[in-house]
Amino acid sequence: MSQIKQADKTRKRNPLLPVLGLMIAVTVFIFAYAVEDPFVKLIAKRFPQAGLTQTADPFSATRILITFGIWLVLLTIFSIVVAILGGRQPDDARDLVLPPRTQKERDERYGAHDD
Repeated sequence: MSQIKQADKTRKRNPLLPVLGLMIAVTVFIFAYAVEDPFVKLIAKRFPQAGLTQTADPFSATRILITFGIWLVLLTIFSIVVAILGGRQPDDARDLVLPPRTQKERDERYGAHDD
């Protein structure tokens, strides 16, 4: 008797998922830019020796670098949360085919070769 195993049903991925990710990244950058001004004021007030000064120029290098740092931290946090919530099931690891352990098994599977 032969046993027939039904293949697992795989869900189709939404093709707009990368666009959604890009929209989230842009939204987080806009949020980081809005939060940057109060953040720099707080640091300047608490740590005057840091030498941070606010400029009226919205595109100064300091503002862009601090905004990029805040964006990177927020995007890392979001990525970790998504990875935790969308992780694989623990049973998926059992279905992995491991390579042979002994030299004999390797030679049987892949064929013996002389170096």
